[in-house]
Amino acid sequence: MRNCMKLFLTLSLLLPGLLLTIRSQVCTVDVNGQTFAMGDGTSIPAGTPQTFSQPATNYGFTLDIYGLDNSFNMNINGTLLATQEIEFSSGAGLTQNLRFADGARWEDGSVPAIWNISGSASTTPAVRVVISPTGSISMFGSKTSGGPLFPLVLMNGNTFNNISWNTSGSNSVTVTQNVVGPTRISGYGSGKNTVPCYCTQPGATGTPGGFTKMGILTKSSRTVANWPQSVPNGHIVLDASDKGMVITHMTTTQRNALVPLEGMLIYNTDLKCVQLYRGNAPSIDATRTGWNCISRGCNENR
Repeated sequence: MRNCMKLFLTLSLLLPGLLLTIRSQVCTVDVNGQTFAMGDGTSIPAGTPQTFSQPATNYGFTLDIYGLDNSFNMNINGTLLATQEIEFSSGAGLTQNLRFADGARWEDGSVPAIWNISGSASTTPAVRVVISPTGSISMFGSKTSGGPLFPLVLMNGNTFNNISWNTSGSNSVTVTQNVVGPTRISGYGSGKNTVPCYCTQPGATGTPGGFTKMGILTKSSRTVANWPQSVPNGHIVLDASDKGMVITHMTTTQRNALVPLEGMLIYNTDLKCVQLYRGNAPSIDATRTGWNCISRGCNENR
C-alpha cells in the first residue's frame, strides 16, 4: 500500500515593501532499502569494509544506525560521506570531530558514550544520516537509547562531502571503521520517491439518475428523512449506530485459489489491506493489474 507523506516547500521572494510566499506540495512514497551490520557480534570481522547496495530514489535517502562503537565513514558511489573518519569518542587518544548542534557531546557527563546508546526500527536510531535530493548531508543523533533525534555538526576540521545519489539505478555504499577496542556498526537504509499528489474533485451536480429502493437499518429509528429513498443512485444502503460492514477476510493463499471477477473486494489478512481485483487490462494505470491494495488517488481518474 502506498504510504505517502506530504511535504511543503516554501519559496519567499522579498521585494521592496512586499513579501510574497509561494507554497508547492510534494508527495512522496517510502522505498525500502537494505540492512547492514559489521564488526563485533557479527560474521564480519571488525574493521572489514562492508559493501551493500541501496535502491534508487529521487527524493533523498536515509541511513539509520542502530548501534555503533565508536566511529565510521561511508563511501557512497565513489564519494566519502565525510573528509575524515566520523569520530564519536574522545578517549584513548582519539579526537572527537562530531557534536550536537546545542554544544553537547558524547562522554561529556550529560550524554553517555555512543556505544551505550542503541536504537531500533520501532523507536529511533542512535544516529541518522540524511542524504537530501541535492546530495547534501545532514546528521542527527540521540542522547539516550530510543530517545528523540537532535541535529549534529562536524568539527575539528571534518566536513561533509556532497553525494551523487543514483535516481534510476542501484547505489553502492561501503561502510568502513577504524578499529579501536570493541568495534561494530549496524543499521538500515530507506528512501523516498516523488509521486503524484492526492487530490479530490467536487462531485457532479444535477438531477440523480435514480434513488435507492432497498436498505438495511439496525437503528431504532431513521436518522435521515425518507431513508433509503433519499439516497441517490444506490442499490443497497446500510445504516447502523453500533456496527460496521465487514468484507471477506482471507490470506494471500486463499485469495489465489479464487476465480476472481473484476471489481471483487477482499481484506487480505497477510498484507493488512483491502484489495481490489483490477483484471488484466485496466484502463487507468495499466501497470497495476490483478490484485492491488487500495490506495488513495485523484477521483477524476480513479
